[in-house]
Amino acid sequence: MNPRKPVLVRITNNLGLGGVQRRLRDLLPRLAEHFAVHVITYKDRGVFFEELRDHGVATHFLPRRFPAVARLAAFLGRLEPTIVHTHSYGGNVLGLPAARLVGAPVRVGHVHLAHLHWYAASPWRRRLQARKEALVHRLASHAVCCVSEEARQHFLAGTGLAPNRVVVLENGIRRPPEHVTPMSRAALGVPPGAVVLGMAGRITRTKGFAQGISWMAQTPPQFHLVVAGPGDTTALERHAHALGLHGRVHFLGPLTDMPAFYAALDLLLFPSPPGVEGMPGIVLEALGMGCAVLAQESGPLREMAPVAPRLHFFRPELPAAAQMEAAMASPAADLTPFFARFSLEAMVERTLGLYETLLRQGRP
Repeated sequence: MNPRKPVLVRITNNLGLGGVQRRLRDLLPRLAEHFAVHVITYKDRGVFFEELRDHGVATHFLPRRFPAVARLAAFLGRLEPTIVHTHSYGGNVLGLPAARLVGAPVRVGHVHLAHLHWYAASPWRRRLQARKEALVHRLASHAVCCVSEEARQHFLAGTGLAPNRVVVLENGIRRPPEHVTPMSRAALGVPPGAVVLGMAGRITRTKGFAQGISWMAQTPPQFHLVVAGPGDTTALERHAHALGLHGRVHFLGPLTDMPAFYAALDLLLFPSPPGVEGMPGIVLEALGMGCAVLAQESGPLREMAPVAPRLHFFRPELPAAAQMEAAMASPAADLTPFFARFSLEAMVERTLGLYETLLRQGRP
């Protein structure tokens, strides 16, 4: 008779097409080899909700309604979790108190962003969020994972938690298939012979997409920009029109086959400003495909750079087109060091190692 697997519960706001969710989509089926894995969402289900079920992960939607912590604790009590692992500010302040109420032996919070982790509109409200989360962790968590050292330092400064309580747990990505068919020029909307630049991600004001379009305005006519991701593109379309980029910027909407998108690019642009990203999955995925990347310099990307020779940082004092040409001309990289650090397998190993350490400590 097989022994019962310990129960791992992840708590996140949704399983839609975001970076956090894509990492969970890849990671959790692998953890299901070791745990009975459950995911609880509290804002929405999302496109990966059913997909994860098909890969052995139990998914549950528990809308956040008063009394939210008590309702979640009652649900967790039925699952009898060994580990509860929560995500982002909302998941941490909701899920960790509930996990403590049911006596989960290991309780872990996760921080995926640096300066935007506390997201309230005003500075004093953000400080209030930081103080609230600090109290939650002091009372209810055993460890906090941050996806980069920059995110860790920002979180420590905001909460005052002991440094040994907060660790870096870097993201990892699936290795691409051996053979990837690039998206066709027709599917991208670009003419034959065009130089294809790309941007990808959830389209929001903070992500720097407008800056990337401004870089495009400095390029010759054969350069075309394709933009993949969910969100309202109206303002970006107006921006491209104002810069005279008629027919050279193409919005594709959300895509599910991202390897085919990256394979079609000559260069990925990543203009997200410093402080916005935790450890950008878009850049990891593109580099893992061997794609050259020209990015706005930031702390997480500097952390990534030692194993990413095709990652280049944009210099505003230099001509944009020349920087793009130089990045595209960079030689193909040996991806062995990159995947030794940023593969899904490495992320699984790091996650299991963290859990084993916390379980050995025998927390009450």
